[in-house]
Formats: sequence, C-alpha cells, structure tokens
Amino acid sequence: MSRVTALVIFFTLLVMQPALAYNPVDRRRPLSASQILTQSQSSISIESVDEIKAKPIYTAEFDDKIARYFKTSDCQEILAKTSSHEYETVAAGKLARIAACEPPGKDPDKMFTFAAKSAPNDDVILLLHARYLLKRQSPKSGEAFLQLFQATHDRYLQELVLPFLPIRLEAPRKHGDVDYIVTAQAGGLEEANPRGVSISDPSFGSDVSTAGEALLAGSLHRRFGGAQVGANYVIEDTTYWKTHDADFLTQDIDLPVDWKTQERSETLASHLYGLRPFGSFYMLNGARAYAVGGLGVTHSTSDSSSDQWMQVGGYQENFWPNATFSSHARADWQASFKNFPFLNPALSAYVDYARGGSQKVFLPGSTTSSYLPFSHTEYGLAASLSKVVHRYAVGLSFRAAFRQDSDQSVLIDAFGNSTAKARADFQLVIRPNLTIPLVKGIDLYMFFESNSIGSNMSASDGLDRNISDNLIAALLRASFSNF
Repeated sequence: MSRVTALVIFFTLLVMQPALAYNPVDRRRPLSASQILTQSQSSISIESVDEIKAKPIYTAEFDDKIARYFKTSDCQEILAKTSSHEYETVAAGKLARIAACEPPGKDPDKMFTFAAKSAPNDDVILLLHARYLLKRQSPKSGEAFLQLFQATHDRYLQELVLPFLPIRLEAPRKHGDVDYIVTAQAGGLEEANPRGVSISDPSFGSDVSTAGEALLAGSLHRRFGGAQVGANYVIEDTTYWKTHDADFLTQDIDLPVDWKTQERSETLASHLYGLRPFGSFYMLNGARAYAVGGLGVTHSTSDSSSDQWMQVGGYQENFWPNATFSSHARADWQASFKNFPFLNPALSAYVDYARGGSQKVFLPGSTTSSYLPFSHTEYGLAASLSKVVHRYAVGLSFRAAFRQDSDQSVLIDAFGNSTAKARADFQLVIRPNLTIPLVKGIDLYMFFESNSIGSNMSASDGLDRNISDNLIAALLRASFSNF
C-alpha cells in the first residue's frame, strides 16, 4: 500500500522571505518517511524456491477459507440473475463469479480467460480461476495460483494460496516479526534558481549552481496480530557549491500505529485504520529553521483494483528566527491503481487550511513595514505514470498547488505607495525521470524538473512572487531490507 506524507507544503516559506520562494524539501526525495515501509506489505519472496512440491489436492476446507475471506452470493442466485446471452456484456468480476458456478453449456475456462483480459490483476478473477482449475485437477492450476500469488498485494491471500503453488516457498513469518528497510541515496544536481528568487529580481538567472545530495532513510515495522507499529526516519542534506545560502538539511519522523479490521467484501477489500504522530525539522543555511509537529488519523484500503490511503489531521509549524507559527487542519488522499499494469498510475490530493499570525517586513528602500498574513487555504493535486521498458523504468509525474490567503497583504514601497491584495499563487511541477537498475538493490535515478509559480503579486506591487526554476539530477540509490 503506497502512502503520502502530510508534510508536503509547497508555499510555507514564501511568507518568511521572498528569496525562499517555495519549500524545497520534497523536490528530490523519492521516498518520504511514511512511504518507505509500505513496500513491505507483500513480504513472501518468490525467489526462495527450494524444491518442487507434490501436486496439490482440492478440498472442501479450501472452499471454506475462500467463503470466509469474502462474502459472495451462492451459485443458484448468481445464475438466476443473469441470462446466458448477457455473459459477454457483464463486468469482468461478475463474469468470473458466473464462470465459477459452471453455467450449463458454457466453458468456464474460456470465460475466466475473457474476464482476465479486461482486468489482468483482479484478485477475485485469479482466485476463482485457480480454484476452478484445482477442482478439475488441471495441470494448469499451479501456474494459476502462482500468477495470483505474484499479482496480489494482500498478505492473507498469499498465505491462503501458498499450499497450492507448484513450488515450495519459505513459510511466511509469524505475527510479531520485525520488518526493516534502509535506503541511502547520494549524487549531484544542477539547479537554475536554488534560492528561488522572483523572475523580476536582478539576480535571476545568475545563480546557477551544482550541488551534492545525500539522503538516508530507515524504517522499522512490527506486527502484533491484526495490529502493526512502525517508526520511520529520513535525513537529507543538500549543499550547493556556489549559493550556500540555499543549503538545507531536513529531518522527518513519523510513528504510525495501525490495526486491521476483518471486513471482507466481494472485491476482497481490506481496511487498515491508524494513528500517525509525525514531525519534521528543516534547517536552511544554518540560520533559518522550520519545525512541524502533528497527529493524523489514517485509513487505508486495498482491493483488487487499487490501494488507497487517507489521512485527516492537524499540525503546527514554527519558524525561526522570527518566532512565528501557524496551525493547520489538513486532509490527504492517495491511490495507486492495479488494473493498468503497464502504466502504474497513481493519484493524490490534499486540502490544507492554515490559521496564523502575520509578519512585518520592509520592502527594498521602504521605511514603513509591510504586513504579510499567514492564514490561507491550499489545494494540491499530483499524478504519476511509469512504465518498465526492458529493464529501465521510465516515469512522468506532475504536481499542482493553489494557495489563497484569507487576509489581504498590505505592501508599502519605497515611495510610500500602498497596495492591499489577497495573495493567490499557483504552482506547477513537472518531472520526467528514468531509473536504471545496476545490481540487485542499487539503481541510478535521473530526472529533470521544471518548477513554476505564478502569482497575482508582481514587481509592480513591490513584492514579486512569480518564480521559475529548473534542475537536473543523477543519484545513486541503494536499499537493503529483511523482506
């Protein structure tokens, strides 16, 4: 199950200083603290083959386990509701249930094959097809169970079909075992506007700088029956060779506690509820600091078509050296979709409502302070696609955010002219990327990123928030885990 972090805040540093036009923290991080461990949801490896197994036998006990796993109608009711001439027009999942009932005059195997073409990774279709082949003692049943085992993201379902695989695998770990993963990343980048100055600034275009990038992320996860407890930590450092006032160090931590319900449906949906305390600390140029602390309530669902993660929570952010703060209420949602195996689409969105004080700043040449409020509402949307071509992963992602201030800023220029305007910003980030596997556990991650911010505040107002930036990066990435 893939997750998003509640700490992706695109514009929070804008209100502190015009030169710090957007939060740079999440620009190059492929994994956030709350994303690292979720890769371990399927923890049985298909590489651990030690011998060929004896041919499995269909039993009534297996049917009982399937019946307990998801609720479904009996065959008499299913066949009574759909006439035979409608079979090719019904949804793929329903067609598989009809095929499992072995309708008279029809070939269930062909019906399963037809359904799988529409939804190749549907757990229900794969499970019912493998069950049908097992009942018929078909030599293809082992291959069908193996296909299900490799396609499903549900640990319970993996354990259910394990005895029916044509090869012997390592036994799944018992509840209470610990999972861990460590990810390290290092490399270089070149950025056009690392300080995030506005497009009207005289220095715009002259700050191109290379930088060194290093990241270390660790995650520890322990299951206790239907519950799981985790700790995730990320530290990242970016040091520029030229513009050292853009150097930053970030640290993220979250401590999720989740529990799984026993709900099951025809789509094999599982539900995970949880509490997630989280915190972050960012240091910019060794002088400006930014800290976040909060609590989220999470809900994750996983079925044959998608994995989804939702969080509702609140947090407070504090800024130094001016000792300002704001309080936030935020909702996040993310989904990855399984029925598009060649594109791996993912979508996420958030709404962030902030209430806080204000900051007094002096615009260049002005002896009268201007007023910048913190209270605002921000909406964000992100999407990504990826495709494996031979052994290389090609991806494209974008994210967009819109921020609207609740109060008007009052800007006073060097001539005493006053402008009152409620700030409205729009940000668009586009990132094509390429991942090249080198050896097991190590790959080369390269990308280009275009980052633009358009605002209703321009140079004529005395404070220009229109910003443009591009960067290119090449990073070596290594991951080690016990699963």
